[in-house]
Amino acid sequence: MTKNIKKTIGFLCSAAFCAAVITGIPQSAKASEEVTINITNFPDSRFKDYVTNKFDTDKNGKLSDSEIAAAENIDISMDVDGETVNNLKGIEYFTALKTLNCSFNELESLDVSHNTSLKTLDCSSNELESLDVSHNTSLKTLDCSYNKLASLDVNNNTALEIFYCSGNKLTALDVSRNTALRDLVCCNELTALDLSKNIALTYLVCSHNKLETLDLSQNTALTQLKCNDNKLTTLDLSQNIALTFLMCSNNPVTSLDLSHNTALGELYCSEVPLTDLDLSHNTSLTYLTCTGIPLETLDLSHNTALNVLQCQNSRIETLDLSHNAAFTSLDCSNTQITSLDLSHNTNLAYLVCPSAQITSLDLSHNTVLKKLDCSSTQVTSLDLSHNTALKELNCSDTQIASLDLSNNTALEYLTCSNTQITSLDLSHNTALKKLDCSKMLLTELDLDHNTALTHLYCYSGKLVQLKLHSKTLDELTLDKKNLHGDDVNLSDLKNIECYGDRLEVVNMTKPATYKVDGKDFTIIYSDAQQQIEKAEAVKKTVTIKKNKTADVIFRITITGNNKIAKGDVKVTVKNKKVAKIANTKIKANEIIVTVKGLKKGKTTLKLDIGGKTASAAIKIK
Repeated sequence: MTKNIKKTIGFLCSAAFCAAVITGIPQSAKASEEVTINITNFPDSRFKDYVTNKFDTDKNGKLSDSEIAAAENIDISMDVDGETVNNLKGIEYFTALKTLNCSFNELESLDVSHNTSLKTLDCSSNELESLDVSHNTSLKTLDCSYNKLASLDVNNNTALEIFYCSGNKLTALDVSRNTALRDLVCCNELTALDLSKNIALTYLVCSHNKLETLDLSQNTALTQLKCNDNKLTTLDLSQNIALTFLMCSNNPVTSLDLSHNTALGELYCSEVPLTDLDLSHNTSLTYLTCTGIPLETLDLSHNTALNVLQCQNSRIETLDLSHNAAFTSLDCSNTQITSLDLSHNTNLAYLVCPSAQITSLDLSHNTVLKKLDCSSTQVTSLDLSHNTALKELNCSDTQIASLDLSNNTALEYLTCSNTQITSLDLSHNTALKKLDCSKMLLTELDLDHNTALTHLYCYSGKLVQLKLHSKTLDELTLDKKNLHGDDVNLSDLKNIECYGDRLEVVNMTKPATYKVDGKDFTIIYSDAQQQIEKAEAVKKTVTIKKNKTADVIFRITITGNNKIAKGDVKVTVKNKKVAKIANTKIKANEIIVTVKGLKKGKTTLKLDIGGKTASAAIKIK
């Protein structure tokens, strides 16, 4: 009997094998149906097109088992033209998927329950109110930042190593089972955060929450910590000896012990009520920002590697930098510092000290200096003859009476407004791009040699004669002083901003577009003669067919009595200029702009009318 059964089974198996060979069906499984790439399975047209172009290799309009098995990576984030995905239905067919990037879209829901092989998921910057990743146990990287999530369960994601969830509405977050976690970024509305089980954590950003306490005693591998903008009154970092980066600004911490953090390289502790800051053990420190804190003294004698110091808006009265030869950048603006000895800081490239109490500056040793801002100080003179690398200078609102810039041939930006300077020789500064000499005692200004100049501001001063090169000047700001056409070459000028009602080369009662020497330029009225009252799309939503574009009409309501010309109306879409503005109709108090060639998606148009801006939004489906 047993022998007959075995024979029967053997016969059936052989028959099945033969049938499989004849029909081409694998022995292991029955052939599955192919997935048709249509609007039913993939209702979002952009996602459907993406699937067709990337995975339908035989171009038969269907997805076979082999094509689905080969689909391991999908990147459907917003494209360069601003096209977005609203629906990701159809993602469930890609069961072999390992990486999914659907960031910067308009998704309101996302079902990844069938994508169990998923290791990396980036669904950041969408409209998601919920997200279920309980079935994605292989997930190692999850970025769901900038959505509308009020809760998130990651208890099943024990393999998770990188987790970003900032910009949501989370008030609680349980990561106790995510023991493999290395990077955590969770800026939300958290009131508590238990990290006692996350001993592998090296990178933590828990800024902009409502944390009153933060226990990091178990996180001994931590190298970077950002806990700024919380409600922390204490911060114990004694166990975090590997820490190299610390940002704890905007917390009510009254004391900060960094004696155990000898590897610390960057420290940001601004707007913290510290009256004392001991950095004697932090000899590796290269970057220090301690702005807006009530420090009166700051000892940097042990921090010989320090490159950058920002201590503005503090009570510091003296600053000894004699031990900081590596120094490259200093910002001590709005402090009580009266003098600065920079003779040892020969590597200094950036010095910003506006509104400090400094009365003099010796910069003869700082030959690599590139930027100097000493505006609103008590400085009365400046010797810049040794600073030949200087590119940017701001000495406005000082009592400086003379300025020799003949050696500063690299200078590109100069602001010397509201000073006592009566003459200014810029003939050697041929690299100059921007000049602000407003509110000055200058009566004449010769800029004939400054062919690189693109922006000039000289309003509210005594200037009566101005000489410019015929090279294109992008922006000129003047007032109603007598500037004659013979003195000002406006042949290639693009923009003039007038702080009054008279400029002899033009008639301000005429339309805003002028021709000078046969070329157009535009006057921008700073006194707001023309205002945009309202800008709107005539239709809020426009529906178009596949591969078609839309013609959209915008209506701009204006006030004022200045005539607007067509050339004054500028329209941009997503910071990209519209290819074709079909028509612009201008009435007494209304402008109607017709724009051709807009594609699907939410589009915001920026309108610029005579220097005044507004925006209008439209959704094209």
